[in-house]
Amino acid sequence: MKRSLLSFLMALMSFFALPITGFKAFCQSPNVKCAYLATHRISDEIKNMEDEHIREMIIQKMQNDKKEYDMLYSDDVYLFTQTSNKLDNDIKSIGQPNNYYMDFNTDSLFVQKYILDKEFLVVDTIIPYSWTISDERKTVNGIECIKATTTSGNNETVAWFSPEIAIPYGPLGYFGLPGLIVELETPTYIYSLLDISYPNEKFYFTKPTKGKVVTQKEFDQLEAENRKSRGDVLPGGVKVIRIGH
Repeated sequence: MKRSLLSFLMALMSFFALPITGFKAFCQSPNVKCAYLATHRISDEIKNMEDEHIREMIIQKMQNDKKEYDMLYSDDVYLFTQTSNKLDNDIKSIGQPNNYYMDFNTDSLFVQKYILDKEFLVVDTIIPYSWTISDERKTVNGIECIKATTTSGNNETVAWFSPEIAIPYGPLGYFGLPGLIVELETPTYIYSLLDISYPNEKFYFTKPTKGKVVTQKEFDQLEAENRKSRGDVLPGGVKVIRIGH
């Protein structure tokens, strides 16, 4: 525990000692490849649904909805991309990303997202996250982690990061913590680290190009309008589509 605390304090001091313009110096690291598993976060609204049959059907479908992603980093370029989808065909998610590309050399952001079956390409600039680091700890897949939170609108995202792994990145383009995000809890999904490796050869990335081009603000507006117009969208951005009888 003392060693972990000392490592965390040293990483934290190094992180906050850097000026904002010097963030890339902290980001310098070998090529990194992380595999994550995304599983649905079942909300209290769904757990407390009165109709037991519908509740159990929805929970089962959400539990079957699992996705795998790779997070790649090389030469100040980051990519978070979906590699497999064990998705039940009756369930769709709003706003779930497919490819998340960030180039810290140019501060450019490209994200492919969906609103049901419609594909969008969010093109914007990289905006740093404001993190609150707590003293709460837990072990995730054998790795001791520290809790950090950030908010966007009314939504809170929880990151469990490890200062023992000096890589300031995680799923969905989240970055800026003094350690790798081992587990990320969003309002809809939980992303858990499966594996990490350091390939000798650097990666060559291709920016996402498919989808209607919008800014993040424009996409957020479209997403909010879609949620409001669909009374059959459940808490957590999930829509159940019944096929057959």
